[in-house]
Amino acid sequence: MRDHLFQLLGNSFFPRWKEKHQVRLSMTRTGLVLRMPPPYSIVIQESESGSWHVPSIADDDLLTPRQWLCACRSKKTP
Repeated sequence: MRDHLFQLLGNSFFPRWKEKHQVRLSMTRTGLVLRMPPPYSIVIQESESGSWHVPSIADDDLLTPRQWLCACRSKKTP
C-alpha cells in the first residue's frame, strides 16, 4: 500500500523528500563525518508571483551559503 501511495504522489515527491531528509556520511582519516541536509531546498524554485530563483554553483558542501539569481517577469504597462 505504501508503494502505491508514493506512486500516486508522482515522481517529483521522492527526490524532494530525499533532499530534505537524507544525511550523508563519509569516512576521513579523523573519523566519520555526517553531513546534515541543507536548511532549504537548493534547486531552481518558482515563487507565487512567477519569479524564478536559481542557485549558483558551489562546492559539494551543502551548508555553504549560495548566491541566488532572481529572474522576474517585466510588468506590462498599458
